[in-house]
Amino acid sequence: MSREAAPVSGTGRLAGGTAEPGAQPGLAAAPGSAGRPRRLWLLCAAVVAVALLAGGTLWVLRDLGAADESPSASSLPESTNPVGGEPPVPVSVAAPSAPANAGLPGPSQSLPTTAASRAPSTGSTTTSAATALANRAGVNLALNRPVIASSLESDHWAAANAVDGKAGTRWGSAFSDPQWIIVDLGVQRQISKIRLSWENAYATAYRVQVSAGGSTWKSVYSTTSGTGGNITINAGKAVGRYVRVYGTKRSSQYGYSLFEIDVR
Repeated sequence: MSREAAPVSGTGRLAGGTAEPGAQPGLAAAPGSAGRPRRLWLLCAAVVAVALLAGGTLWVLRDLGAADESPSASSLPESTNPVGGEPPVPVSVAAPSAPANAGLPGPSQSLPTTAASRAPSTGSTTTSAATALANRAGVNLALNRPVIASSLESDHWAAANAVDGKAGTRWGSAFSDPQWIIVDLGVQRQISKIRLSWENAYATAYRVQVSAGGSTWKSVYSTTSGTGGNITINAGKAVGRYVRVYGTKRSSQYGYSLFEIDVR
C-alpha cells in the first residue's frame, strides 16, 4: 500500500522540522542561480573594456586630425617663411641687376673698386711728376692692362677689346648717355699722349681724364664737337694711374665704341 508524501519546505526539511530521509542538503536553490553573479560581472567587465577601447580610439583620431591641420615648419612650402617677414628668394632665381648706366662716376666721383681695377686704399691721391714713372721706352702703357666700363652692348664687345692692341676688336657700350671706360696703368705714370681710335659709333661730346687714386679726375682733353676717327691728345706729362674716357653725347642712336685706347 503506497504512502502519501508530506509537503517539503524550501529548506528541504519536513514541515515538522525533521529532514526527509534521502533528501540532499544544499540543492534547495534553483539550478544555475549560483552562476548568475559571475556572468553579470563578466558582462560589466566587457562593457567597460569596450568603452575604454572606444575612448582611446577617439583620442588617437583627434590627435591625427590636429596633426593634419597644423603641419610642422619642415613641411611648409619653400616659398613660405614660417617666422614671418618676406618669403625667401629661391636660390635658382638671381636678384635683378642694376641698370647699365647706374652709379656712373661723374668728373669728380670715385672709380669703382673692382678686382680688375682697384684704387689704392692708402696714400695720397696725387703724385708729383718727379716720383711718377716716366715712359722712356715710349711703349703703349694701356696694352693688356685691367680695364672696366660702365656697360657693354654685349659680351662680344668687352671693355678689354679696347686695350688688346688689335685694330679689329672694339668695346661697345649700351645705347644711352653717359658712358665711360677706365684703364688701370698699375702705377703712377707720366702721361704724354693718349690716342683714341673711334668706331662709327663715336662720341661727339666727351672728356679724357687722368687720376692718381681714382677719387678725383683731371681733364686733359674735352670737346663737344667730336668727329670720331683717330685722335691724338697731348696730355702734357699729366701724372696718374688711371685714364678715363667719359662720353656725354653720342653721334647716333647706338652706344659709344672704341677700337683702341693707346697711352704713352
